Amino acid sequence: MTENDLLSITEFSEITGIKQSTLRYYDEIGLFSPVARGRNDYRYYAPQQIISINLINVLTGLGVSLNQISDMVRNRTPGSLISLLNQQENKLDAELRRLHRSYSVIHLLRSQMQRGLMVDESKISVRAMEGMSISLGPQNDYENGGSFYEAFLNFCEYARRLRINMSYPIGDFFTDMESFQKDPSKPSRLFAIDPEGSDTKPAGLFIIGYTRSFYGQAGDIGDRITAYADENHLTLNGPVYGVRLHDELSMRDPDSYLLQVMSQVYSE
Repeated sequence: MTENDLLSITEFSEITGIKQSTLRYYDEIGLFSPVARGRNDYRYYAPQQIISINLINVLTGLGVSLNQISDMVRNRTPGSLISLLNQQENKLDAELRRLHRSYSVIHLLRSQMQRGLMVDESKISVRAMEGMSISLGPQNDYENGGSFYEAFLNFCEYARRLRINMSYPIGDFFTDMESFQKDPSKPSRLFAIDPEGSDTKPAGLFIIGYTRSFYGQAGDIGDRITAYADENHLTLNGPVYGVRLHDELSMRDPDSYLLQVMSQVYSE
């Protein structure tokens, strides 16, 4: 390699995007030094050093300490570098999983709120729906005067033990329309709309209605859905799912929370 092949600190900084002050500091602490010095102590770098500084830049960006990087540089072997990269890969895997969960929560909440803005709240409709992964909570017990809030807190504790992400939208599950109409404040179970959930809201044909109400209230939506099903020769088939598309996250008035009620049906 001739002197003409070397890069000044200015050129090296422009190519790598690393500030000259940082390169000088790395040199001072013995982390990364130029291959040569010219007149007036000017620093000169070899082109292949770009490879090393790029890795150092990646590692510092991941929060690896300069002491740890310096130790790796001084005692570098394929094995020691593999060990360091394995550690960082494991940390990145964990961070990617965290980011993916956060993305899923934000995506679900946004989609749910946008859907609430688009629906015709006055209409009952029937449409085919895809299956949806959920995490069902335990059966609720109201025999001793238990309330919706007790059931909700029990579900929170259940979710904590099983590591269910409670940031996902929470819904009400009723075994059938009769139990929903009897008392919408007493869902049989609660559930989280959890993409990693072990339970499933099945795919199929669903009758869907909407109402504005606070938790545990549903107005006459159960009667309206039942009447629509009778008029259109539809048979309500199984559980009722209640999900609030708009709740305290987006609404100030509790009585304006938007409840979506769904029940699977089949034609007679």
